Amino acid sequence: MSDFIFTVLTAEGCGHCHHSRGDGLLGNGKHFLQYDFLKSLSKPIQSQKSLTLLNIHFSSMGGRQNMVREISKFTYLENRIQQEMYSNSNDKASVTVSSITKDGKVSRHGNKIVKDNGKDINWGQFIDKKISKKIENYTYYFPCFIIFRKKDWLEGKDFLGITNSGFTILDKDGVYKLEKNPQTLGQRSVEPSSLAIAAASGSLDFKPHKNLKEGEKEKKEKKEEEKKKETGEKKEGEKKKEGEEKKEIKNTCGFLIKHYDDEE
Repeated sequence: MSDFIFTVLTAEGCGHCHHSRGDGLLGNGKHFLQYDFLKSLSKPIQSQKSLTLLNIHFSSMGGRQNMVREISKFTYLENRIQQEMYSNSNDKASVTVSSITKDGKVSRHGNKIVKDNGKDINWGQFIDKKISKKIENYTYYFPCFIIFRKKDWLEGKDFLGITNSGFTILDKDGVYKLEKNPQTLGQRSVEPSSLAIAAASGSLDFKPHKNLKEGEKEKKEKKEEEKKKETGEKKEGEKKKEGEEKKEIKNTCGFLIKHYDDEE
């Protein structure tokens, strides 16, 4: 598998999500669940490693981590794509496994309760374990397509994601997030498949589009520089004034004291 995770964020209440995803299960005929579409995101380049593809579906467009309703993991296998859909079953995490072939044939492989060390796992605990709360830094518009580094996802530290629309920023506090601004959201737009190709080929420029922390640092340095300059000018002014005062004192007697060998 590749070093990247391609994440699709969808939500209840989003008309486009409902139209494209439906109930989220393979075989429902919706665009997002078609073999070709899933392959374009999980295996965009045949000669390269496949991407881990996730669909995180929220119960509302509020997009909070505790609102995650379903998580689907799609894995590209030779001529078929497998789906593991995790959902809440009586407050316990359960998984339904399905697959779709290149010719559109769908198979169901069963449903079972997820176990953790041999015990049932609570849905809330499962979400906490699988989805970082930092996902909320990117929940703004739906559907949203994001590329994350697998390492960052697993460690939950630098949660840098590159979305298909809008700009990723590093804010002044050093937090990576989507710039949640309606004015700038439409200024950048990339086809999800193009984003997947860039990640798979290694050509994706994986850094924030805007570095506000750096800008804040430069602003601070400039301010300090101006302060130093101002202090220097002040000291220079004080020296000049002091020199003028000394000069005035020296000349109050009406004559200058000369060196003994100065000419008269």
